[in-house]
Amino acid sequence: MSVPTAYVPSWSIVPSWSIVVLGPGYDWCRSGANHGEQVRVFTAMRDAMRDTGHRIFYSINPNSSDDHTAGVDFDWSSIADMTRNTADLVPVWRPTLPPLGSTDAFLRRTHLGVPDQFAAAGPAAKRSRPGYFNDPDMLVVGVPWSDYFARHLEANRSKWARNELAPQQLETLLPQFALSPEEVAWRATAQPGLTETEQRAHFSLWAILAAPLITGNDVASMAEQTRAVLTNSDVIAVDQDRLVAQATALPDDNRVLVKPLADGAVAVALFNPENQPAAIATSASSVGLRNASCYTVRDLWTHRDITSAGQITYPAVPPRGVTMLRISPTCR
Repeated sequence: MSVPTAYVPSWSIVPSWSIVVLGPGYDWCRSGANHGEQVRVFTAMRDAMRDTGHRIFYSINPNSSDDHTAGVDFDWSSIADMTRNTADLVPVWRPTLPPLGSTDAFLRRTHLGVPDQFAAAGPAAKRSRPGYFNDPDMLVVGVPWSDYFARHLEANRSKWARNELAPQQLETLLPQFALSPEEVAWRATAQPGLTETEQRAHFSLWAILAAPLITGNDVASMAEQTRAVLTNSDVIAVDQDRLVAQATALPDDNRVLVKPLADGAVAVALFNPENQPAAIATSASSVGLRNASCYTVRDLWTHRDITSAGQITYPAVPPRGVTMLRISPTCR
């Protein structure tokens, strides 16, 4: 996200690049999702901001409508600087609780856990470039599921009491509003939140997507474990690489995700979404590096370097985890 620290909220992780004003995110936030109308309205806002004479960073969300895939189905790069390309990310790996009726947000895929959100963002990868960014939603590192569920339920009940919910929103939320205090307490605690390994995987996957690293946790009270994840400078450097290239999976192994970097190196995420450790291997040539006598492989979570003749093998990538690497065609 190429905006300078001086002009963004404190919860954004960004480099000090050229001066630009960060504009507000523009959500569609209504059920009607006619594409032509969305283009007209979003373009009108873009033009109005340009007419101010200031360079304003413009972020839109066309998915907050009946069309939850509008961000990936259409190319918005001529209209906005950044586009939400997915539905809402919630702090779970995958939902484990029984759905709340046919309008349950997980059933409707308006709420997604980390691996499903990552997969949903993939089709927009080719549009990512310097000056245009895909947004798979803000990070949920350090956000407990229990807090997320209870606070969103409280906020929605307050909107209901103030008659601020549209009929369609109310229909969707009524099963939640009907929960007894005991059922609320159970749902808030029975659904597993993200483990430390899953949170590292989440942060790694967003970095390999060149996504904006906007934190969703309470930064004033975050645990040291959360701080360590969110301030990993090696991973952030991959995210902030000036090519703004999103990773793509290797055709013969979709667990190997490759992101070209501006200096000729590549970032590689070995992603194991399963519930058991996995052996994952690739090679320097497979990830697109030029021939070299040896390669430097840096593990971006342990911050250790090793040299390799070209074969990259990790026999035990942890369950629901990512081993994230930076591979250079040089020896140190």
